[in-house]
Amino acid sequence: MKAISRLSRLLVSVAVAAGGLATTARALTPAPEATAAPAIAESGQLEKVAVPTLAAEALLPEVSMATRYDKSPMTMAALEQTGLYRPTSPAAPAVAENVSRQLKRNTFSPGALEQLKTESPEIYSSLNVDTAIDASLSPLAMPAPITSFVGETAADQTTAGEPVYTPPDTNGDVGPNHYVQTVNTTWGVFSKTTGTRIMGPLKVNSLFSGFGGPCETTNDGDPIVLYDQLADRWMISQFALPNIGSNAGPFYECIAVSTSPDPTGSYYRYEFLFSNTDMNDYPHFGLWPDGYYATVNVFPAPTFNFGGMAAIAYERDKMLLGQPAQQVIFKLGASGSPTNTIGGGLPADLDGTTLPPAGSPQIIAAPEAAEWTNYPSDRVHFFKFHVDWTTPANSTFTGPTDVDVAAFATLCDGTRACLPQSGTTSKLDGIGDRFMWRLAYRNFGSYQSLVANQSVDAGAGVAGVRWYEFRSPHAITPTIYQQSTYAPADGVSRWMASAAQDRLGNLAVGFSASSSGIFPAVRYAGRLVSDPLNALSQGEAVLVAGGGSQTSTGNRWGDYSNLTLDPRDDCTFWYTNEYYAATSSTGWSTRIGSFKFPGCALVLTSAVSGTVTDSSTGLPIAGAAVVATIGPGFSNSAASDAGGGYIIGVVSGTYTVTASAYGYSPSTITGIIVPDGVTVTVPITLTPAPRFIVSGTVTEQGSGLPLAGTVTAAGSPYASSLTVNTNPVTGFYSMTLVAGGQSYALTAAAVGHGTSISNTGVLTSNQTRNFQLGVITTELCYGRLSSGDGIFNRPLTGNPPTGLSSVGNAVYYDALPFTVGNSGTYTMTMFTASNDGFYVLYQTVFNPSTPLVNALQAVDDVIAYDPQISRALTAGTQYILVSTAYNNASLGTGSFYYTNTLTGPGVINAGCSPGTPTPTNTATATPTATPTATPSATPTATPTATPTTTPSATPTATATATPALTARSWLPIIFR
Repeated sequence: MKAISRLSRLLVSVAVAAGGLATTARALTPAPEATAAPAIAESGQLEKVAVPTLAAEALLPEVSMATRYDKSPMTMAALEQTGLYRPTSPAAPAVAENVSRQLKRNTFSPGALEQLKTESPEIYSSLNVDTAIDASLSPLAMPAPITSFVGETAADQTTAGEPVYTPPDTNGDVGPNHYVQTVNTTWGVFSKTTGTRIMGPLKVNSLFSGFGGPCETTNDGDPIVLYDQLADRWMISQFALPNIGSNAGPFYECIAVSTSPDPTGSYYRYEFLFSNTDMNDYPHFGLWPDGYYATVNVFPAPTFNFGGMAAIAYERDKMLLGQPAQQVIFKLGASGSPTNTIGGGLPADLDGTTLPPAGSPQIIAAPEAAEWTNYPSDRVHFFKFHVDWTTPANSTFTGPTDVDVAAFATLCDGTRACLPQSGTTSKLDGIGDRFMWRLAYRNFGSYQSLVANQSVDAGAGVAGVRWYEFRSPHAITPTIYQQSTYAPADGVSRWMASAAQDRLGNLAVGFSASSSGIFPAVRYAGRLVSDPLNALSQGEAVLVAGGGSQTSTGNRWGDYSNLTLDPRDDCTFWYTNEYYAATSSTGWSTRIGSFKFPGCALVLTSAVSGTVTDSSTGLPIAGAAVVATIGPGFSNSAASDAGGGYIIGVVSGTYTVTASAYGYSPSTITGIIVPDGVTVTVPITLTPAPRFIVSGTVTEQGSGLPLAGTVTAAGSPYASSLTVNTNPVTGFYSMTLVAGGQSYALTAAAVGHGTSISNTGVLTSNQTRNFQLGVITTELCYGRLSSGDGIFNRPLTGNPPTGLSSVGNAVYYDALPFTVGNSGTYTMTMFTASNDGFYVLYQTVFNPSTPLVNALQAVDDVIAYDPQISRALTAGTQYILVSTAYNNASLGTGSFYYTNTLTGPGVINAGCSPGTPTPTNTATATPTATPTATPSATPTATPTATPTTTPSATPTATATATPALTARSWLPIIFR
């Protein structure tokens, strides 16, 4: 909801300390009175203020030299062989998580909202509206992945001697022969052709071995890797916060640039002091011919309240040679400036090898919602950053120039517990207050283009990807060429995206996808340059389906992902993002994969074109999917425009042309001969599809009583959704659904009952679909582990587990046999107060001497988070839930008390203790107090009750931020 904002984004007076040779100063030039925009003042009342513009001389740069630089004494491949940066004992956690690290936003009081509605109705009406939603899911098939392999994982972090950090800050880039990936505190090098790991995992600060200073001694994360295609070199960075534990600076950026095309070789290393007082959070980089540019969100110590955005230029030419290099910083957070509210911006990142026009400044862009600072409309701020390396004091930073965009709704303002996943109540962070990396720039010769994206609220509790293509970014005012919010109507959230264009202008967007019915997955969608504007008309593909959900209460997800282009052909997209291979608290994985539009690498000298019309009315059909195929070797596709027209670039040959659209039966035309260099016209008519009735009853399993509930039909391949209510007296429902090749997944639900899904298949006639829903039941089982219990070697986390633990090779266990009365999804959760619990679920038989046999799933709580298993169980099957401890030392001299909560849509027949044990070692272990009150209940202020308290502003106010919760203190969870 846009009316409730993330943090109080008032005009904060921030003292900017000198971090270099010059101190920031600002002279603001108010815009003309006609452009004045209202802003929320501290009292919560509306106040009219002028929108600022920055004259060229208004903002002065901070200029400084690198405080330390050298060339690494050995290659990274040689360093890896020493084992120095892969220790067996994990390091202590950093303390950066005590910093808020979220951007400030206005908070609208009820009175201010009423005043806004009266005085500025155009702003009020846009608060919860997205005017550019693209709810269609094209049936066209995006190209399948060419490669797809596992990247860095949480397990790799422990191998590299690091704590398990979450989120992973997934990013990577592709070179001629390698893919290099960095995540929070670790990195690795992979083969492009096989996906085989060539080097790593290593700590990111391995790049600074022997360098000295905080770049070597700290390993604080927020990494970025760029392949510099202009120089055939690699740039890897992360920040260093040596005194963050004392809420103090200084704050550094550490940058390594490879000395050759080989990322496993040696590097030139640089340490830049950003500031003695201002933390440089969320650094994101972009390649430009005259520098490596970055943006950061500034958080001044010791309070770490948001202090505006800063843009930095690093002297690329000198860094490529290992010579002394300068940095130039512009900070927007001057005291009293309205622009100190601007944040979440990105620098343009050059794709391809065609340079911007000579002398073109770098572009910095940042999104702005009307309610964030009470501007009159949703917009994007553009700044121009011109650096003068000869006389750095002459560098300029001008703007903002604002471009209005279609209204969007802010995603999950006020909470990180935002987006649902399958099988858990834990939700994921949406990060709706900034652009997602990258701001991809291309010079196509006849025009220049910038592609950006952000996560927005698409309505009905679903996130969508708002993507933009801007043209003429160096003009006085850039233009918006196309935009839309990609949010197919299937109930799936899509967010945490990255967008880019290939050399022809075909556009792709990679993203996370999740819902209450699917595990978080990695997907991508796209459009051809010839497709109708404002839509990802080429459909959607899956890079990897999720194998589980994240159950930790920290909610953090991704932070960013990255879509880049292969320099060998400038056509192949490479994407990396986070997912879970199995449900766990923080056992994340990352995926790396590639795909390519089929026409990019070919010279398409011919075309098939025409108009798609309705056979009954003769009217044009917009959005029809048209595919031209020549055997298995080549196919290309397009979507019809508003006038029904389409054009598909092809090579010469004999084609089959197929067209389909929602509400119509597909049509196929064969034997279309297309000579070289000729456009062949193929008109297509589609016949309206029949409609059929699907009906039935929803009753309670066992009793047969009718239920007042809902039945939802989710259509495919065209995304459509229809929900109807059942008759509360009879349980009867009826719905009319469109056929024409559509199939539907029907989901029945009722309060207090489980859900049931039935698939219609391709709909060709009326159908009857009856549902029986089991009653949700809960079984509480209390117990304790202590001497005298059985001992076994517990498995490692896995779904299913495939190995045995070395630290838990002699742990006590309790085995709970149970069956369920109805098939469905059941959840098992252990509450252990402060102990370090572990779950293993077995089917049929559990034998402690063979702990991997019959093991279905093993889950760790990862310190003070309750282990949880959520999976489909079959009625009548024998299951055994084994409750155990993480390692042999977990019990100490006392006892391990726990509560198991089993919940699901049917009777749970468990032979557990009905009583409540009385612990003797510590009062906090008493399960009778709140046996089901897990730590996730109140780690921060409840976001839904009081969203303006913004619990997400303090992500470290979770169990992981408290050093006292250290049953396994050498493996903490860090939220970055």
